[in-house]
Amino acid sequence: MDLSNSIVISAELPGLTKTENAQRSSDLLNDILDIIGFNGTVIPCSGVYRGVPEQSYLVHTENLPAMLEVSDLGTKYEQECVLIVAEDNAGMIVGCPPNDPDPSYYTLEFHQDKPEGDYTDILGEYFTLIPV
Repeated sequence: MDLSNSIVISAELPGLTKTENAQRSSDLLNDILDIIGFNGTVIPCSGVYRGVPEQSYLVHTENLPAMLEVSDLGTKYEQECVLIVAEDNAGMIVGCPPNDPDPSYYTLEFHQDKPEGDYTDILGEYFTLIPV
């Protein structure tokens, strides 16, 4: 699976109820669609981040300003970070203010079976992040 020019972003927070997180995810989806309109693709995802299951979205667009605007939603939704996927599935985790904005670099590793630890599931395909 090629995820180039994509962002993986969530609105969920540990400690909130399922209902509260579901509302935040719905609000995030509406914000994403307001930004990218018909100029991109949004795919619901699930996974585990720092040991906590969460829902997220894979957002793909070739429109760089829109991509940056979507990544800024991480701050609105009080996220620790967002994952930006560049060419050749090279990943970059960028902290959302007030967290450290310095990026960390990764390679996406794909798995047929659900891996242990943190992962993202996109339409039944799993990936983990391997530091480079």
